[in-house]
Amino acid sequence: MGVIVGGGGYGPRLAAEIRRAGYPTIEYSWTPFNGGRRWVSPTDLDDVIKIFLEDGVTDLLHAGTFSVAQILLGGAPIFWRPATLAQVFLTRRGMRGGFFQPYDKRLETAGLRLRTAPELFDAYRPVRGAMGQTRPLSGELPRLARLKAIALGELARRDSQLHLPQAVIFDDEEPVHWERWGTDRLCRQARLTAKGAARRTLVKVLPPGMPPMLDPPTIGTHTVVEAKAAGVDVIALDTLHGLIIDRTATAAQADAAGIVLCGI
Repeated sequence: MGVIVGGGGYGPRLAAEIRRAGYPTIEYSWTPFNGGRRWVSPTDLDDVIKIFLEDGVTDLLHAGTFSVAQILLGGAPIFWRPATLAQVFLTRRGMRGGFFQPYDKRLETAGLRLRTAPELFDAYRPVRGAMGQTRPLSGELPRLARLKAIALGELARRDSQLHLPQAVIFDDEEPVHWERWGTDRLCRQARLTAKGAARRTLVKVLPPGMPPMLDPPTIGTHTVVEAKAAGVDVIALDTLHGLIIDRTATAAQADAAGIVLCGI
């Protein structure tokens, strides 16, 4: 049951939800400096799987890079045996080195169940169309579909060895800002440019080539705050692979900010 949380520091929120849902949890890290009892090396996946099975783990929860920092620095509680849910902290390192590509299949072959957060909690599942009371303009949904296609092309072209970007900001249908190190930084960058009369849209999608279980595009209330400061009028999230942290609260925040929150 693999739950993968993307960036934005939402890992602690999801971890709390999982504990409230009654899942016993073991937390792991790829690095030994977090002070926890358990850390595993990503150099040999067979050894990692052996550790999981020895600990009695049957289901896996993954977290993205920024979530790792939030959880470790925040001192989230660590729960040991017996465990049915393991929280596995992944970094982007080695993503293009071939380690992550067969990762999911090898875990499943070993009998470990993988899922996504939206499968566990309905509140984390984005839905197609407007998710709040602020409605799209006439003809906006076809425009957003076009922007999604453009964003996928832009992100594929700007991919790098160190980071797989997930977000693009458009003024009308012109891409003007591309994510490099997180959506918050992207929005802060966009504050520096005037949009004029253009309709500014933040599109967040799973980039081509990224395994959907690795780091899904994620938004929450904090995303809305940063987007508002950047002059964003519409936030469009990939409904196939996206993750929304508390859909009701995020939609309400978007309504208060006058932003259309839309699943595409």
